[in-house]
Amino acid sequence: MTRAHDIGRREFLRRAAVGALALSACRSRPDGSARRPPNVIYAFADEHRWQSQGFTETPALQTPHLARLASEGTMFTHAISNYPLCSPHRAILMTGRWPWEHGVIDNGMALTITEGTLGTTFRDAGYATGYIGKWHLGGVRAEPFGFDLSLVWTEENEHWNRSRFHPRDGDPVRSTGLNMAA
Repeated sequence: MTRAHDIGRREFLRRAAVGALALSACRSRPDGSARRPPNVIYAFADEHRWQSQGFTETPALQTPHLARLASEGTMFTHAISNYPLCSPHRAILMTGRWPWEHGVIDNGMALTITEGTLGTTFRDAGYATGYIGKWHLGGVRAEPFGFDLSLVWTEENEHWNRSRFHPRDGDPVRSTGLNMAA
């Protein structure tokens, strides 16, 4: 039997998260019916400043969908990037580990499949998982990291009409933007 002091901080946090998610899924409502586990949408973006949303410091901006997500969910209002470089910071968010622990210390480096991630933690708790957007942790699929489905885009620095999405099957698909003249 493994005792609490025999496991590391990261494993303790992983087990606690899985336990909390499982517990919330098992609790019943006052009427005795089973309660569904909460849906979780974890949104993070590169170079997306706090004040670039209409519900924060710039009300002239129109971000109604983000405002609704914020009002119905949880926001991390005091979060900062403690490693302001894309790939290492994304790997921190995915693993909960520092760059010198997971090995992604610079852009262009891949996260190893053996790393536990948010995807594996939620999958182990019985959630259906998906990843959509910029991956930037090596390859064009997030499924090896615990996600049931992924739609990863590449050519991240040329967003408008340049990004390519990589579906599970078939060739990459080039995105097209809105016709602003229409």
